[in-house]
Amino acid sequence: MKISDLGTILNGISKIHGDESRKVTIDAIQYEKGKTLHVSTSTDSVDVIASVMIDIKNEEDK
Repeated sequence: MKISDLGTILNGISKIHGDESRKVTIDAIQYEKGKTLHVSTSTDSVDVIASVMIDIKNEEDK
């Protein structure tokens, strides 16, 4: 998966919440071997994505 697909991932995450607010914790999504996408929701509302971090280091680099 390419970084350009990030919008698709975020849209999918936002659909998890649906119309009703539910607490959904997403620690990390493995999107490519050795690379991880970390998504945090807002402390004010779980419907708001507060930050997205892309860990581009390979497993061997850690």
